[in-house]
Amino acid sequence: MSDQEVPADVRARALELIEERRRVIALHLLRDETGLSGQPLLDYFNGLRYEVLSRGVTAEAEALALELLARGKTRKAAWDVRKRAGIGYGQAIDYVRLLKDMGGPPASAS
Repeated sequence: MSDQEVPADVRARALELIEERRRVIALHLLRDETGLSGQPLLDYFNGLRYEVLSRGVTAEAEALALELLARGKTRKAAWDVRKRAGIGYGQAIDYVRLLKDMGGPPASAS
């Protein structure tokens, strides 16, 4: 589902909930308001999470994180992203785990 098909107010509220680390509520909101379920819902949700978590992360930091993830160094990748982006470790580890789970940034982010 594209952003054009999700009402702007629903998208904005989901982003706000993700920023507040209320991911389950954001997922339920998206499911209830869009009718999405299963993998399409998770793909759209992860795209929104990526948008929130990647704020401040440079392309260089992301590339290094992907390289470290490929070598199985998740914690090192998170520490490097944290240092380079100036974000908290919690956000950095969430970001790195999301990259790992998705196999890289979403196609729409490229």
